[in-house]
Amino acid sequence: MVSDELRSDCEVRADLHQRVDDVRDRLWSISDERKEQAEAERASVMSDGWLDDRLGLFDNHFITLMQAEVDRYHDTVILLKDYYRAMDGHAPDELSTDYARLPLLEVSARVRLL
Repeated sequence: MVSDELRSDCEVRADLHQRVDDVRDRLWSISDERKEQAEAERASVMSDGWLDDRLGLFDNHFITLMQAEVDRYHDTVILLKDYYRAMDGHAPDELSTDYARLPLLEVSARVRLL
């Protein structure tokens, strides 16, 4: 704290102004350093491929669910065909495992399931 009579002194006033300028410059330099660090961290997060890997996992889960629905539909069709063939007195067709399979996406090895 500076007393009131010292505030009118030009040298004290100049010293106070210099201190304010020094603090301002230090704050600007700290702010600039933190901004550079934040930008570097942002760039590394954007380029690490995390989002692409998560989207690949999401796509693979969706494709797996779609494959389950395709398998269910295929099995239902086979069941109905066999039922109606049996109603006509014919033997059921030979079971074929030669039906459509949906391919999964390649996902990088660094992905770990949560």
